[in-house]
Amino acid sequence: YLTGSYPLAFDSNAKIAGQMMSVRQDELGVDYFDRRNALIEAVTLEDANRVAAEFLQPDRFSFIMVGQPEGLD
Repeated sequence: YLTGSYPLAFDSNAKIAGQMMSVRQDELGVDYFDRRNALIEAVTLEDANRVAAEFLQPDRFSFIMVGQPEGLD
């Protein structure tokens, strides 16, 4: 999804300008648009799990149910 939908971020002049501004503000480099998809595709499951373990706190999660759930005790 992240790589396939990326062209939609460039479907207007305002969006193009916004993307260019973000790249400049974040100091990502002039070749960021060429590198972006490869950077995303290089992320492994182990990378995602490592970062999740560092930043997420499952004991602080909240769960919300809407409707009339059945079979829950």
